[in-house]
Amino acid sequence: MIFCTLFDSNYLAQGLTMINSLLKVNPNCFIYVVAMDEDCHNLLKATVKERVNIINLKEVENKYFELKKTKAQRTKPEYYYTSKGFICHYIIQKEKQIDSITYLDSDLYFFSDPQSIFDELKDASVGITKHNFHWLSLHQKKYGKFNAGWITFKTTPEGMKCLEQWMVDCSNWCFGYLDGQKYGDQKYLDSWKEKYKSVKIIETKGANLAPWNIKKYSIKIKGDKILIDDDILIFYHFSKLYQVSHNQFKTNLNRVFVSTRGIIKDKIYLPYLIELIKHQSPFKKNISNSNKEKTFKTRLSDFERKIRDYFFEDIIQIN
Repeated sequence: MIFCTLFDSNYLAQGLTMINSLLKVNPNCFIYVVAMDEDCHNLLKATVKERVNIINLKEVENKYFELKKTKAQRTKPEYYYTSKGFICHYIIQKEKQIDSITYLDSDLYFFSDPQSIFDELKDASVGITKHNFHWLSLHQKKYGKFNAGWITFKTTPEGMKCLEQWMVDCSNWCFGYLDGQKYGDQKYLDSWKEKYKSVKIIETKGANLAPWNIKKYSIKIKGDKILIDDDILIFYHFSKLYQVSHNQFKTNLNRVFVSTRGIIKDKIYLPYLIELIKHQSPFKKNISNSNKEKTFKTRLSDFERKIRDYFFEDIIQIN
């Protein structure tokens, strides 16, 4: 199992937490990390572990001029989205012996061994996960049916063809807004099943559980495993998580009318947040301008959010 991810110094804690969770559930996997800025590279070098290989972004940029030239045209997140395919390709070209690479977003957290996902992929050349939107989140479908937080490419002709076309697509257009059938790096995935013969859509409900689909499933405990309906939870995507203070986090699950009470808080969010805090550098609070004049509509909206925060216990505090 060969994985890769990317993050900068602002997401160092998330990245390290994800890596540690993956190595905990499968100590035999190997992870390549592309440090997207120099501070991240230096910090990772100081904390590097066995089975983790640190790559400086400059190495990738020096190999792919078509990537580097997009840097001035994109915001930082847009450039990171653009980079994903190039990073996968770079590692495949550098390490000739590997037969597949799986890209992971840095805000994932593994609860179980992902081997079962690879078992499900079998001989497929590409593996992707659906968003599996709950009906309350269906308005987000316009941004893509599939999520780019986990993508497996095998080094078969079909796998490389898909990867290299994704690189071309993203270098040509990869922006953080919807434009017809394009949105970031993600909406390109919508057409892969039709374009390529060997694309497998991962079916297990335990892959890529996330705020946009968590309300869709029954969540229970069986032994030491978390079950999503009857599937074992493999990894959760901690999207839209916001840090309120050093030890307080807002899940934003109230947007989909999900309470954090019980299993969701105790078995999913708390283990992640406790680990996340361990990896954080001194906390820099993102303080909004309290002197900014607010309209009546804004104040009403703020009050509504506070009510929902309270009712759904959306703020989690780490003691």
